[in-house]
Amino acid sequence: MRQVSVAVLLLLAFCSVESYSSSLGDSTLNRVFLENSFTLENLDITDSDRDSFFLERILTSQFVLIGELHGIQEVGQLTDYIFGLARTVGYDYFCIETDSLAASYLEGFSRESSDSLAIQKALEVYARFPFAIAFYYNYNNYSLLRNVVRNAEKDGIPKLWGIDNVYFLEYGFTFSHLLESAADPRARKLLQTLAWESESGIKEAFEAGNLQALGFYKFDEADYKKLLDLYSANTKDRRLLKLLWTSKEFNETMFTGKRYLMNYLRANIMKDNFTSYYNHALTSGFLPKAVLKMGYDHLGKGQNGSGVYDIGNFVSELARYNKLNSFHIAAIGLNGYSSHTGPFSPPTVSEFNRFEDLPEEMQAFIASNPMDSKYLVINLEPFRHLKASFSLDFEELFYRYDVIILANNCRAIDEFELDPNIEANIPNRKARATIR
Repeated sequence: MRQVSVAVLLLLAFCSVESYSSSLGDSTLNRVFLENSFTLENLDITDSDRDSFFLERILTSQFVLIGELHGIQEVGQLTDYIFGLARTVGYDYFCIETDSLAASYLEGFSRESSDSLAIQKALEVYARFPFAIAFYYNYNNYSLLRNVVRNAEKDGIPKLWGIDNVYFLEYGFTFSHLLESAADPRARKLLQTLAWESESGIKEAFEAGNLQALGFYKFDEADYKKLLDLYSANTKDRRLLKLLWTSKEFNETMFTGKRYLMNYLRANIMKDNFTSYYNHALTSGFLPKAVLKMGYDHLGKGQNGSGVYDIGNFVSELARYNKLNSFHIAAIGLNGYSSHTGPFSPPTVSEFNRFEDLPEEMQAFIASNPMDSKYLVINLEPFRHLKASFSLDFEELFYRYDVIILANNCRAIDEFELDPNIEANIPNRKARATIR
């Protein structure tokens, strides 16, 4: 009899929730969206209400995370605006989706006195290693990077944190960098061989489709151990060698289709690298505060799309440990043009419209309130507390992210162009049209 009573109570409770859920009709949902959203047009114009909305969340947080869908200029502009606010309240570090070596080069470029000089330095490296630095071989992000390092104290602590793995086409670049400082003749000879094999391997991979020719396949355990021994007194380069080796496992897995394992390995690399930067920054005597800008799937709370607890969840837990919050922003292009570039396909700029990819609740809201401004900002936190049922897509969004910013009429990232002589030697790569 007791079991029946409990079952009846549970059924009644379920029915009451369902009844409440169904009462949240279209007009009520539209009102909730209106009460928790606003539009932006020009980020360069001072707007105290807009600034206050972001600042009050930044102030109570240790980390601000901007999860993006790549390929549009607007995300960099939004990040520049957010970092500018965050810097005024003690955020000194910017975490990006490259490895540590690429980040150190980018920080060096960005300490130039103008955007054009920074770009020129980047182009010089690009001409020699055209695939080495992912996401930052373009004309649009150097204003952002220069604003990160501008007026930053030169205290020996990096301001750009590159926490990702070594990109699978970056091995030649990395071996060449190690070669520049190698004093031991044995190390120089081995690094020269590895650098040459990596660079020639890229060409063979393109021309013959032989992925086994890529540099990370050529880098074997015997080479790794020999270099570790030869670099026994060089802590910085030993760390780079260890990253090359852990990245090799990830890069090999990437071509096997084992999605969970690939994401698990990559997330662990990111967490280890982040921790290294974080511990270094702690030596300043202040609690490090950082803005992170990476792909959308990496920076939410909870599990990512592959069921892995990624770097976004890791830093959210670290912030809570320090009795602070983390502020997660999804920055998504709604429509416009996007750049898609990759080593195994021609670079393209294509038109897109993601309206139908949005959760149905957001589709209904935007359909009722046409988006005429450049940006639509939606505060997602209040939706977590409503006694209502939502689509799984919308629930996943508002549990993982605190705010979503939708960008209208997006412009494609303006990628660097490869030198024609390089293009001629790499099948399937065509000169890209410049969009500025």
